[in-house]
Amino acid sequence: MSVGDENDTFVSLNCPMMGFATLVRFEYDIIKDILEAAFEVLGEHLFVKLTVKDLIWGYEEPLLKFVNDAAKSRNISLGLDDHFGLFYGQNGSNDGLYTIYTGVKDITQAYSIQKWNGNESLPYWETIWCNAINGTDGSLYHPFIKKSETLRLFATDVCRSLYADYEGDRTVKGIDVYRFVPPAKMFGDIKTNPDNIGFCTPNITECLGSGVLNMSACKDGAQIVMSSPHFYQGDPDYVNAIEGMHPEKDVHQTFLDVEPISGVLLSAAKRLQINIAVMPIPLISSTAKFKNLTFFPVLWLNESALINDATAKDFKSQILEPIKILDAVKYGLITIGAFILFCTIVFTIKYWVQRSRTRGGELQINRGDYDVLRDGENEQQDGE
Repeated sequence: MSVGDENDTFVSLNCPMMGFATLVRFEYDIIKDILEAAFEVLGEHLFVKLTVKDLIWGYEEPLLKFVNDAAKSRNISLGLDDHFGLFYGQNGSNDGLYTIYTGVKDITQAYSIQKWNGNESLPYWETIWCNAINGTDGSLYHPFIKKSETLRLFATDVCRSLYADYEGDRTVKGIDVYRFVPPAKMFGDIKTNPDNIGFCTPNITECLGSGVLNMSACKDGAQIVMSSPHFYQGDPDYVNAIEGMHPEKDVHQTFLDVEPISGVLLSAAKRLQINIAVMPIPLISSTAKFKNLTFFPVLWLNESALINDATAKDFKSQILEPIKILDAVKYGLITIGAFILFCTIVFTIKYWVQRSRTRGGELQINRGDYDVLRDGENEQQDGE
């Protein structure tokens, strides 16, 4: 939850205006002239003053209303809404239908997503690998997590599957966890990670640098580019292009803290930055200030989760302590079994040693008796 108020105001990029300008960048000059005139009539400016609530949940945008009204007057339906917001219409909305594996046949597949909205893959990207739906929703994983594993999750807000590698051990509310973080190569350029070539849209000639993802393919053509906050792990050119960018690992890194025995997520932070692609567009005067393609940050999100004290206490008493007791019983039984086996071996060896000695003594006595008898016979013969 933000510490600020939704009614706080700030100056932000006019996203609808930039969107229309980008939309006509390859059109005839007369189309650009008409759009430029519309901007002037409606008093549109490249930067606008908005409340946090307006930017996130939506507000009525005069430009969108003007375009819709003009289209309707000619019996044309554009399917546009008069409102704009980065998460307009998504507050409390359904994230889709998930089909997941139970893990009955393979425990390592427990809670993994098999289908999303009835589909086993995505339709947005250019390769099978990039369109694959992998992992869970990120809230729960299979039991007995190993440090050598790569944890995978499917995130609808970025329209792709993500992954994280083990970074180190942590403690959350007195519970030992493994921390997993996304590697830099996940959003790496195609030189760093050739598998990412499928995220180059609208085709493989439109590849971006490290640390950013072009979302236009799954956002109805909107020039939205996702990144980590302050372009953390991104191309230095993106960081240096915007004044005030100071990427820091502790503040801007996404992480998952997973209890390894149960696979339960106890602490996490998903940190993303929403940027708008801006560029100079001929005949659109407001874009002349941009010298080249730039990703302009609009806002960044920190969706964090942390197990509370009461739940942590229940988790330790109802899950971890019984497991520890079972481990103690297991090792205790192993110790007792080993002791019994040792005693059995010792007693067996002692028994056979004693038996061997007893048999050896009987043979000596019999031999002695035989010698005595022979001596007696000799004496009788001498007497005769």
